[in-house]
Amino acid sequence: MHRRHRPTRSRLAGVILCAALSGVLLGALPACGNAEPEAPSPFAAEPEYTYTVRGTVVTLPGPTSDLSVHHEPIPDFVDPRTGEVFVNPDDTLGMKAMVMPMPPRPGLDISTLNVGDEVMITFGVWTGLDTPAGFAHRMTGYERIEGGAQGERAPEPDAEPADGP
Repeated sequence: MHRRHRPTRSRLAGVILCAALSGVLLGALPACGNAEPEAPSPFAAEPEYTYTVRGTVVTLPGPTSDLSVHHEPIPDFVDPRTGEVFVNPDDTLGMKAMVMPMPPRPGLDISTLNVGDEVMITFGVWTGLDTPAGFAHRMTGYERIEGGAQGERAPEPDAEPADGP
């Protein structure tokens, strides 16, 4: 005599759950093949132009500000739109001294920078980008200037004042 085995409710529920998950997972597989790979950062490539200039850190990245540096003039600065040294309205060449936002290149650690630090910064300019200007710049490196002013990191807005002297 051959006995038929009747599945219990818990076993039946497990079989149904496995079947349902298999269908969901198998149905998702074709979508995985259609997923577009994440585009590489344009800043992973070498920049078209690179500049090293002396400057002073003016602001650090925060909720309402970006890293910015007041830098000296860059007389050989090339206008990335024309490929020629930039000519100012007063006929001076290159980029004048200015406070300039200086977003760091992805992966550059700027955690040791402080407002007021005197630094030599290196920044790159990438062209042919899908931006309104068609180009963008990023700070690619920095060194503190030996003997230059060293600022102090401003306390975080929600930080409690330190106790004692």
